[in-house]
Amino acid sequence: MRLCKCGCGGEIIIQPHHRYYGIPIYIRGHNPSNMKGRKGIYKHTEQWKREARQRMLGENNPFWGKTHAAESLTNVKLFRKGQASPRKGMKSNPDVVEKIALKLRGRKQRPELVRKRLARRALSSLEKKMVEIITKNNLPYRFVGNGQFFIENKNPDFVNVNGDKIALETYYRRHKQLFRGSVENWQMERQEIFSKYGWEIVFFDETQVCESIVLERLGGPKKPGVIDGKTISEAWNVA
Repeated sequence: MRLCKCGCGGEIIIQPHHRYYGIPIYIRGHNPSNMKGRKGIYKHTEQWKREARQRMLGENNPFWGKTHAAESLTNVKLFRKGQASPRKGMKSNPDVVEKIALKLRGRKQRPELVRKRLARRALSSLEKKMVEIITKNNLPYRFVGNGQFFIENKNPDFVNVNGDKIALETYYRRHKQLFRGSVENWQMERQEIFSKYGWEIVFFDETQVCESIVLERLGGPKKPGVIDGKTISEAWNVA
């Protein structure tokens, strides 16, 4: 028999699912860390954590060898559709962000995983703005940031379609500062890789993706951009 650790004297009733998750030390609702107006936060010991982890490893895990049915995944997707993100309005701790960035920096993912992930992503607001400028002025560039084009393990946002080895990158400065160390380091690393294959990168941050600056830096179209025999506007179905 196990009694509740809060001191109430109540007995903890053993349930079938306790074989997987362990027998709790509190009766539901008696944990002081979950009760308003009472002080004290219970922390599991390292030994308890190791034992709990061991109980759920490998074949001991009730979901071992199983996968979610397609119907279940669809139901979850429909249930969450239209709901705000649970992190909406929350700000990430800069120290935590930097810690994660240091851990992931330099790690290379398998190309097939990168392509699969990029194929699912939608255009960012900055990329949409660049697409509008390109189609309006019939510039010889097309969007390939969904994994259509790679140089080594790098996927640029736009590439030239007239044979010139020029790629365009749009980015938010704050994002690169948080996750890449600095904008300058990210640009140098990327340009160094592209230069090995004779490519040039033209970078545009969020303040530079406007028609006047884009046309000034790219010089406007020397000849109409063509994709599969169609102009840029026709290829993207833009009137």
